[in-house]
Amino acid sequence: FMVWFAGAMALLMAYTYHELRPEVIDQASKHSAMFRYFCTVWQSDWVRAIGIVSASALIPVFLLLDVLRQRIRRCRMRSSSKSLYTNVGQRLVRELSGWNW
Repeated sequence: FMVWFAGAMALLMAYTYHELRPEVIDQASKHSAMFRYFCTVWQSDWVRAIGIVSASALIPVFLLLDVLRQRIRRCRMRSSSKSLYTNVGQRLVRELSGWNW
């Protein structure tokens, strides 16, 4: 039961972080102690380590598929970007590069 609960909380935090703008997150953390706690937990190196370990096989697969998607978009003239990744892939790479490895 606790594993499902922890997984649901991790998904909730990831969804919230992905969908909300940083200004909204800052404002909500000022008014809600629980939201402030979630922000603190989300930025914890331990939580990030658990996420990396649990998704370690999926991250390279996602990045490889993202590179292929970007190449297909360039071939179909849907993107003029010279970047290796799509916008979503670039955001993931930027986020992961800022972590304390």
